[in-house]
Amino acid sequence: MPRKARTQSPIDYYHVMMRGNNKEKIFKTKNLKNYFLDCMKIQNEDILVDIAAYCIMDNHVHLLLKSDLDNLSKFIIKINTKYAMKYNYIYDRIGHVFQDRYKSEAIHDEIYLLNVVRYIHNNPVRAKIVKLPNEYKWSSYNEFLTSNEFICKNQKELLFNIFGSVNKFIDFHKIEDKNECLDTKEDIEELRLETAQLLISNYFKDNGINHIDEIKNQFCHYESMVKILIGSTNLSNRQIATLIGIDKGIVNTIKKQIVMETGVSLSG
Repeated sequence: MPRKARTQSPIDYYHVMMRGNNKEKIFKTKNLKNYFLDCMKIQNEDILVDIAAYCIMDNHVHLLLKSDLDNLSKFIIKINTKYAMKYNYIYDRIGHVFQDRYKSEAIHDEIYLLNVVRYIHNNPVRAKIVKLPNEYKWSSYNEFLTSNEFICKNQKELLFNIFGSVNKFIDFHKIEDKNECLDTKEDIEELRLETAQLLISNYFKDNGINHIDEIKNQFCHYESMVKILIGSTNLSNRQIATLIGIDKGIVNTIKKQIVMETGVSLSG
């Protein structure tokens, strides 16, 4: 089956994600992360690609790049090849280092462009590695606030002009982000479940509930939790029912009630 052609961005911005083969931690040391950054910097010298944002995690990397599709492909191939040769040499191994070909999505407008910047910088926050994006060393977040070493100066200035100010840049990163940009199905599912469990935990805390046994036969609590999960996650009715220990039919009933009250159709 031929590969699906990549979608072209009308504003020439692309969100790229590359993952270690079999989810292997291919960036697990600071030296490896530094080397990947160096690969980007060196290969960018003769290819027309602007690095607008990045975040290097242990087993994957997110990049925001401004480029045409041809130069984008050349850039990714060059840095991947250079990095893979070094990685295989260090660990005395052969074979693929990166999983499949890189994933990319075309960015179509400024609003989504800013959302992707936030999504990339908040990767380590969602992974619970740090509490705030400025605490993570291997992303471009701090480069936006201080001197830029790997991101393009023009991109930094352009994005700041869109944000409006440093304070607005910082505040924007504090907004809850429900996007699921370029994650694998497994990652998305895990993130959804973690979000749901946090919402349930917060509901218990806010209502003085220590254990779910305390609210047995108290339908109002189950109804409230179902409405919160329906409104804030993309979980199925079955998943919601399993999480809070009720029958799927009850979730269906509550969802129908929401549709009748709001007139908004809900999937699930």
